Amino acid sequence: MIKKFILFFIVVTAGIFYFLKLTYRDPNIILYGNVDVRDVVLSFAVPGKIMDLKFDEGDKVKKGDVMAVLDNLPYDIDLELKKAQLASSIANLEEAERSYNRQKELLAQKSGSQKDYNDTQDYFNKAKAQRDIAQAALNQSNLNLSDTQLIALEDGIVITRIKEKGSIVLAGSPVYTLSLGNPVLVRTYIDEPNLGNIYIGQKVVIKTDSNKNYSGQIGFISPQAEFTPKSVETPELRTSLVYRLRVVVNNADSQLKHGMPVTIKIPKQKHE
Repeated sequence: MIKKFILFFIVVTAGIFYFLKLTYRDPNIILYGNVDVRDVVLSFAVPGKIMDLKFDEGDKVKKGDVMAVLDNLPYDIDLELKKAQLASSIANLEEAERSYNRQKELLAQKSGSQKDYNDTQDYFNKAKAQRDIAQAALNQSNLNLSDTQLIALEDGIVITRIKEKGSIVLAGSPVYTLSLGNPVLVRTYIDEPNLGNIYIGQKVVIKTDSNKNYSGQIGFISPQAEFTPKSVETPELRTSLVYRLRVVVNNADSQLKHGMPVTIKIPKQKHE
């Protein structure tokens, strides 16, 4: 009798569990995606010989750090030359201005000719243009000198060090590849029936396979549907039309690596 009762209890319990499983509706949308860490290729804006490389692969870089330096001697010489050219053009302009003013006075006193006045006016205008050209050349020379230092514009981690000390590089030649620490994004996809349950700015939870949770928010919802990419791990979605989402990780750290698979939990709610 007791055995029958125990068996009956097990069957009833299993039935209740199975019924609850069928009727349970998860209040969250569960998506699968991959971490997307952006990279940037760093290069000098001017050509030259690399005199120093201050970071190696794996090093952390802060915004404003000097990462590499070119030989600046040719640019120092050019700067001094441009300063001398500007000084000469200013002296010519001052002389041209004096001649112009003198001919202007003579013409007003009817002691000078119109031709002499026109000639000195043309010379004065040309001298001003030459002064402006010399000033622009000096500004460019100053900029070129400052560009002999390769400056990190964002925090990040050096992924590759492409050049070495002593290398001759052209303007735009890659020197470093830097993985940006911010922003760290997650790329994922959602099916159309769930679009009404999400909105830009909505808070989400991102979970790695090592069971570490991060907070984030939806930063972008694609306006165009597309067939599910092969990288999506959910078999049910592989033949469906889906919409790409970009999730911004708010508290990212160095444990989030590019391409790492993650699970995204989004509370179902309508956006008013």
